[in-house]
Amino acid sequence: MKNIFVKLSKHSFIRIYDEGKLGYILNQRTELDRVYNDIGADFLSQITRTPRSLYEIVNSLLGIYKNVSREAISNDFLSFIEELHKYGFVEVAESINLFAVNEIPNQEVVLSETHKKENPGNQEKKSSRYFWFKHDATNPILRTLHVELTSKCNERCIHCFIPSSAKDVGVNMSLEHFKTIVDQFREMGGLSITLSGGEPILNKNVPEMLSYCRQKDLRISLFSNLLAINDNLIQVMKDVNMSNVQVSLYSIDSSTHDEITQIKGSFEKTFSAIERLKENDIPVTISCPLMKTNKDTMGQLIKFARSKNIFVKPDYIIMAQSNFDKTNLANRMSIEETEKALRDIIENDIEGIHIQESNASLIQEEDYQELPLCSAATHTLCISANGNVSPCVTLTGIIAGNVYKQSLMEIWNTSEKLKLIRSLRQRHFQKCISCEAKKYCKMCIGQNYCESGGDIFKISQNFCDIAFLTKRVVEECYTR
Repeated sequence: MKNIFVKLSKHSFIRIYDEGKLGYILNQRTELDRVYNDIGADFLSQITRTPRSLYEIVNSLLGIYKNVSREAISNDFLSFIEELHKYGFVEVAESINLFAVNEIPNQEVVLSETHKKENPGNQEKKSSRYFWFKHDATNPILRTLHVELTSKCNERCIHCFIPSSAKDVGVNMSLEHFKTIVDQFREMGGLSITLSGGEPILNKNVPEMLSYCRQKDLRISLFSNLLAINDNLIQVMKDVNMSNVQVSLYSIDSSTHDEITQIKGSFEKTFSAIERLKENDIPVTISCPLMKTNKDTMGQLIKFARSKNIFVKPDYIIMAQSNFDKTNLANRMSIEETEKALRDIIENDIEGIHIQESNASLIQEEDYQELPLCSAATHTLCISANGNVSPCVTLTGIIAGNVYKQSLMEIWNTSEKLKLIRSLRQRHFQKCISCEAKKYCKMCIGQNYCESGGDIFKISQNFCDIAFLTKRVVEECYTR
């Protein structure tokens, strides 16, 4: 048996769930993943960030499969590794020394955003999301955590769902509390953590927080306007191998961007910071909520982003504020303005239409009625800077507990409010089950909650109008 050495790639993460019966691997750069049961989970559990020899791995597996020959296990594991290596999940070398000098050919597979959508791996990603929908319906696992590091913010965006009063007199999460939360999350099998605010960089402990997330082997994302970024933080971001930095950029016209943030000079700072992140090979995604103020500039933004190989996430559904104030909805586009913006997106970047598909597009019809609405309380939670736990970032008004007073696991397992959200199924929204536009509907119970004054079941007509609009425009695009 020829010996080789195997290790997990720096962009990949492995988790073992369901008492060892379910294995999961994800590459944060390609966004490809795999889910394995039984033997595959056992094989996956043998792969670590430290190189291990085939001899060592096979010896370990012989302790599990006592009636199987060494040759059979070796051949099966080699086939398993070959597939993982092909798509950049693992690194393989004939000598352990080659890892140190970085002489391994085809070490990483990095796909462009366009290639992701054309590559069969994109369909596999959809398949895995469908698997998790079914799995989490009966066996929820907390895999994703959204942590608000501060409620303070240095912008006053006119559309924001966070009330300005919360940004003025805000609180910061302490480093001690943050580490405790991360420790508990990791013990529960946590994989992905998103740090946000407010504006998270206003918390002076962000560098240490990022570094601690890396120590705990988490996939790290940051939502920021980047106004307060500095050289030290950029270096830390590079060192911890960020999965993504999502930044709000509302236009490449400075006056339009600044009009939305209500901070003069904010465009120049954010734009410059994006370029600095790209220079340091830190992944960036531009988030661009569309509204009356910037509705005519989306095409220009897409062209700029494409020139920098940056993915843009346009969103034309503005939600009411978390305190039920709907004043900010004055910035919401009319249905006619939304149609023009959507056609602008498609004209400038045909791949942009893919982001309009909802979770319903993943779900097979025979399963549709009995599956969860979304990830809220089934695999994700949100924690505010004051320790309050909510089902997701759009449902901060529903407080399930407080991590400064209870453990994260206790809240996850016992909160009646989480159980209620977790119990919701597609069938609870009868109006939506037979809707012809459900594949394109972005109906969100959090947005329902904020716009209706606290009723998660009261669907805004805006969702319905935009869903049917999107269906019509996208289908027209495909049949040209």
